[in-house]
Parts: sequence; C-alpha cells; structure tokens
Amino acid sequence: MNETNPRDAAPAEVRDHSSAADVVETTQAKIARALSAVPPEVAVSARVAYTDAQGKMIVLRETSNGFTCMPGNPNMIGEPPMCADAAQVRCSLP
Repeated sequence: MNETNPRDAAPAEVRDHSSAADVVETTQAKIARALSAVPPEVAVSARVAYTDAQGKMIVLRETSNGFTCMPGNPNMIGEPPMCADAAQVRCSLP
C-alpha cells in the first residue's frame, strides 16, 4: 500500500484563468438576458447577437428558427433586451 502524506505533496500549479472565465460569464449573461425577451419555445433556437463598442455586430449564437435576440444594455434606460424575426431584422438594418 502506497500512501502519501498530504503535507509532503508538491503544491498544485494554480493558473490564473480569471480573464477567460470573465469572458465566458459575460457571454453567458448576455445570452441569458437576450433570450429573456422571448418565450422559451422561441429562445431555444434563437440567434443571439450584440453590437460591440466599435459598432460591429457580434454573433454569440447562431439561429435555426429565424429569430435574432439582442441583450440590450441593463445600465441604460431605453435599451431593453429584444428579439425580432427575420423580416423585422431586415427592416431595422440600414
């Protein structure tokens, strides 16, 4: 039987992944907020996208039902989460 004393064990290597975890959490939070704007049967297959600080559209999840949801900005009045079908999205693009 080979038992080791935990006090003699080498310390485990701990890597700092906080920035990667923050990105995943932020992405998941955006997706959840965007999908809160529609019923679950629409949310399950809806595309999720947002506009970054430079005005570029970033797709977080692709669609299979033609709906696109955006998370809005919880820190700004007048920018709630929203969803639109394909026809509405085409009408709102410049």
